[in-house]
Amino acid sequence: MASKTRPVSKASKAGRYSSEDIHRALFPAAPRRRSVEELKEGIRTHIRKRHARR
Repeated sequence: MASKTRPVSKASKAGRYSSEDIHRALFPAAPRRRSVEELKEGIRTHIRKRHARR
């Protein structure tokens, strides 16, 4: 009985652009820094919206 093998797929052809090049094109500027308080408040707000009763 012949062994079945899965075909190997290549993600891209011989590298025109690296993943870093693509990332820089999509996100040219770094996000602004936030304080710990801002991060915690953002998480709190997100969780409240997710668990809000309808």
